[in-house]
Amino acid sequence: MSPVKDQVPPKWSHLHHKAKLLPLIIQVQANLYNNLKFNINNNNNNNNNNNNQVQVYLNKLKNNINNYRKLIYLNNQHQVTKSSSSHDDDDAPFNNNEGQGEDLNHDEGQEDSQESTPIADTRREDPTTRHLRLKSHSLRNVIGDLKSKVTTRRFEMSMMGELKYFLRFEIKQMRQGTFINQAKYLQDMLKRFDMKDAKGIGTPMHLKCQLSLDETGKAVDPKLYRSMIGSLLYLCASRPDIMLSVGMCARFQASPKESHIVAVKRIFRYLVDTPHFGLWYPRDTDFSLVGFTDSDWAGDKVDRKSTSGACHFLGRSLVCWSSKKQNCVSVSTAEAEYVAAASSSAQILWMRLTLWDCGLEYRKVPLLCDNESTIKITYNPVLHGKTKHIEIRNHFIRDHIARGDIVLSFIGTKEQLADIFTKPLDEKRFIELRHELNIIDPSNFA
Repeated sequence: MSPVKDQVPPKWSHLHHKAKLLPLIIQVQANLYNNLKFNINNNNNNNNNNNNQVQVYLNKLKNNINNYRKLIYLNNQHQVTKSSSSHDDDDAPFNNNEGQGEDLNHDEGQEDSQESTPIADTRREDPTTRHLRLKSHSLRNVIGDLKSKVTTRRFEMSMMGELKYFLRFEIKQMRQGTFINQAKYLQDMLKRFDMKDAKGIGTPMHLKCQLSLDETGKAVDPKLYRSMIGSLLYLCASRPDIMLSVGMCARFQASPKESHIVAVKRIFRYLVDTPHFGLWYPRDTDFSLVGFTDSDWAGDKVDRKSTSGACHFLGRSLVCWSSKKQNCVSVSTAEAEYVAAASSSAQILWMRLTLWDCGLEYRKVPLLCDNESTIKITYNPVLHGKTKHIEIRNHFIRDHIARGDIVLSFIGTKEQLADIFTKPLDEKRFIELRHELNIIDPSNFA
C-alpha cells in the first residue's frame, strides 16, 4: 500500500458557503476513514513506515470530521438568540459517544480491538433535529420568559404588549378583574343589517313568544335570515343572555317566515338597548367548580321537545353555558330535567379533565337542579314503570354520582341560574339572572 499524502482541510470560510454539502462530506470522509483503518488492520505486508503515515492521515480525518460537525451545529444555531442557544450537558451536539457509531475520540488501542463500522449518520448528526426529539429540554427552551420576546429555533416573534383585541373580542384588564365584550362587532352588525337606529327594548324575546313553522305566513329572504342568525351566534360567545332566543330562532332557517324575522329583529332591538354589555370575570375569587342544570317541558310547539339549559362557574366566573333542544320527547317534567342533568354532567366531566391538566383536581362537583323527582331518580337506580323507557345513555350520570365525581343537589327555582337558558322570562326576572351571570355594563365599574 503506497503512502498517502497529507491533505489540508478546506478553509472554514469556504465550508460556510457550502454548508449544505457538509453532511455529504462527513459521510465520504468517514467512509474513507473506515476503509483506511481496515487496510491497516488487515494488510500485514505493508511496512511500518507506510502504516505510520496512514495513521497520521487518519488522525487528520478525525479532526476534519469533528470540525465539520461543529460547523453544521453553528450554522443551525445561527438564528437562535443567546438566551435560547445555551443547552444542558445532555443536549451537547459534540458528544460523539451518543449513538453515532464508532467514537472517533477513543484511544488508539481500542481501534484495533473493534470492528470497523460506519461512523457517520447524517440523519442523526443534525443537532437541531436531535434536540427537538429529546424530552429533556430545559424549561427556558420550552416556556421562556413571558415578558421577553418569543424565540423559536428558526425565527423571533415580538410581543405586542397587553392583549386588548382578539378575533373581535375586546378585552379590558383592570385591577378588579377582566371584562370581555364585542361592542365594536355589535355596532358593525347593527349597521350591516340596518338596525342601528332601532328602538331599544328590555328583553330579547317576548314572554309569551311561541314560534312555529307558520306555514301560512309570508316568506322572507332565507339568505338574509341565515346571515342574521350566524352573526348573532358569534355574538353569543360574550352574550349568554341572548343564547336562548337566538337558538329558538335558528330552528327555522330552512323556511323562515315574517314572524320569525320579527323575533330576530327583537333580539337586535335588545342589543341596541345593551350595546356595551359583556362578561365580567372578577379577580381574587375561588376556583370552586359548580354547575346549574334546568329544563322546560315540551316548550317547542312543533315537535313538543324540551329545551335543556346549563351554566357552569369557576368561583363567580361564568365559563360555560348552553341552551339546546333535547333530541327526545319527555313524558314528564322529571324526565326532561333528568335528560338535562345528564347532558350537564357530561360537560362537568369534560371540564374536570381539562382543569386536571392545569393541576386542579375536583371531586364531588355540585350540580344544582330544581326538581326533586329528578334527584330521586338519579340516586335510586330502580327500574320503575315511569322511567324504564328512558334511553340508556342518559343513565350514565348515575355511575358518576356513585363514583363520587358529581353530587346532584336541590336548589330553589328562584336561585336557579340556568332558568334563563330554558324559556322566555319577564323583564324583572331576566335582568336579575343576567346580573347573577355577571353580564354587566362596563360603566358599572369604570
